[in-house]
Amino acid sequence: MEARVKSLEDKFEKIDTKLTGIATDLAYLKGKSEGAPSAKDFGELKGRVEALPTTSKLATVIGIVGAIVAIVTKWADIKTALGW
Repeated sequence: MEARVKSLEDKFEKIDTKLTGIATDLAYLKGKSEGAPSAKDFGELKGRVEALPTTSKLATVIGIVGAIVAIVTKWADIKTALGW
């Protein structure tokens, strides 16, 4: 009888050790999940990304700047051509 009780005690000790390890792992995972971004954070990020300029917007801005530079550098020729 003593041997059977000792065997049961050893098995329960192994189970307790495993449960302690699992509890530690779960606490670690819980800490990681609490630090993860929420759906609201992802929605805000998506809105910011969508607000970034697209290729066509950048091309338009570059074209406008190029036109302004061309007008400024050729202003004397433009005045002459218009007869001002």
